[in-house]
Amino acid sequence: MSMVIGTNIASLTAQRHLASSRLDMETSMERLASGSRINSAMDDAAGLAIAGRMTAQVQGLDQAVNNANDGISLVQAAEGGLEQTTDILLRMRELAVQSSSGTYSSDDRSNINTEFTALKAEITRISDQTKFNGASVLNATTSVNFQVGSAANDQISLTFKDMDAVAIGSTSQTVNDTAALGAFGTDATSAVHTFAGVIVAGKTATFSINGNTYSQDFLDVGADAALKSQGTLNALGVKIAAGEGGVSAATANAAGVVFTLTVTAGNQAGQAKIVTGGGVNSDVLTTVAASLTAITSIDAALKEVSDYRGELGAVGNRLTHTVENLMTRSENTSSAKSRIQDTDFAIESANLAKAQVLQQAGTAMLAQANQTGQAVLSLLK
Repeated sequence: MSMVIGTNIASLTAQRHLASSRLDMETSMERLASGSRINSAMDDAAGLAIAGRMTAQVQGLDQAVNNANDGISLVQAAEGGLEQTTDILLRMRELAVQSSSGTYSSDDRSNINTEFTALKAEITRISDQTKFNGASVLNATTSVNFQVGSAANDQISLTFKDMDAVAIGSTSQTVNDTAALGAFGTDATSAVHTFAGVIVAGKTATFSINGNTYSQDFLDVGADAALKSQGTLNALGVKIAAGEGGVSAATANAAGVVFTLTVTAGNQAGQAKIVTGGGVNSDVLTTVAASLTAITSIDAALKEVSDYRGELGAVGNRLTHTVENLMTRSENTSSAKSRIQDTDFAIESANLAKAQVLQQAGTAMLAQANQTGQAVLSLLK
């Protein structure tokens, strides 16, 4: 091999290996310091992309767990209200059985009916006031979707049922007045319903739109019949506006016969009615015959409440299993992501030790290579 001083091949070789071991050492230090095997796309471009997708999936699954738990809480709120409704119906049935006996006078039945009427009002109050995060869960017929997965279409649906005293029970309903609907086109922003007369005691205002039906019992509040009818329709309007996105307001005039809805252009107009009957709300205990009818109606109401509680329980149990499944999926996905992205400290600490030894050895060899040119001087003596 020729002896030259212009190009020190041994030194260049030592520098190349020294740079490589230094890069390995710096990479190991970075991984040990960050705890992540992939700190840039240069480390593992495919792994970085896969880990990113898994991170999004895990975060979505973790939020879905929260969503499902919120759904369980909603179901529990609704079922808790129905538990009280069941207790009230059982007491109402007890009163109806008591009133149907011939040993009681009309005055006795009147006293019994007073409690019966109060209990009917409490069923409706529970239905109206049982809410979760501001949303009514016992006086609506809309559906709610629980997002229980990271994918857009991974949902569980629950359809609410109206559980007020008007809606539950098997008493037949009689339509007394169907409001005449004014002209309503796709460009209209209001819908006007005109009744033939005012709403009076014993009657109920209803409104059906988009497959949903809203009901409001007669409110005995106001100086005269017209204002009482107006107050009843205004209370119905509050329910409609709360439950329908296409209806921003619904109010009655001072005469209590014109019901006007402010709607989104092109929204369905709906149908307003004044009815009697329908549910245990129409039952009274003033006579033996009426008391016997009430027993049948309350039995039907108990079945409806029990059926709805069963549906809520089924959805609640389903959501419970959903939470367990989501947590398992999140755990397994996190484990898979960890194998791709996280630093294996046993391996990297060994790699670091190796790179440090090579750095020390490479530095020593570079020093030796840089001294080889000194041998040429002996030839020049």
